[in-house]
Formats: sequence, structure tokens, C-alpha cells
Amino acid sequence: MSAIILILFFVIFILYKKLNQIESNYQHQKQHLNYVAADANVICSGVVGLNDRLTTIEQRLRQVNERQDRYEMSDQSEKSYTQPIRMVHNGATVQDLMKNCDLTESEAQLIVMLHGKK
Repeated sequence: MSAIILILFFVIFILYKKLNQIESNYQHQKQHLNYVAADANVICSGVVGLNDRLTTIEQRLRQVNERQDRYEMSDQSEKSYTQPIRMVHNGATVQDLMKNCDLTESEAQLIVMLHGKK
């Protein structure tokens, strides 16, 4: 009978040690979970900030695109002399400008006089 009691005390002791070990592991896991939750909160805050910045950038990009569209529409009605000037810098003649850029002879002569090699 005393052997059974001794065995029961031994089993209770082992179970008590195991319970303490489980409790310690539980506390460690709980602390780790709290750290992860705090990190998740920081990440969520950062995402909200990035979303605000992205929204601002998208609005600015839309405004720039609209301005560019307006500029291109207004620029289409005006004749661009950029290409003929570039051609003159590369040695084009009045006849080259008239032929390739759809310029009148007067326009081509003026561009050559203003931008030609001196």
C-alpha cells in the first residue's frame, strides 16, 4: 500500500513539473504573440501612411496628365519648328526643310538664317 502511495506522489510530482513547464511555455508564447501583435499594428499604421501618400501621388499624376493633354492639344494647333531647327543644326538646306517639314520657302529661309552655321 505504501508503495502505491509513493508511486502516486511520484506521478503527482512529475505531473506538477510538467504543468510548470507547460505554464512557462504558455507565458513565453503569450509574450511572443504580444510582440507579433505590436509589430502588426506598426505595419498597419505604415500601410495607412503609404496609402495616403499613394493617393496623393495618384492625384498629382492625374493633374500632370491633364496638363500635358491640354498642352498637347494646344500645341497641335501651333506649328512646331523644333524639328526643322534641329535639322538646320545638322546641316539641312532650305530645300531639305521645305521638302521634309512642309515649310514655305520663306519659313525655311528664316530658320536657316537664324539657326544655320555662321
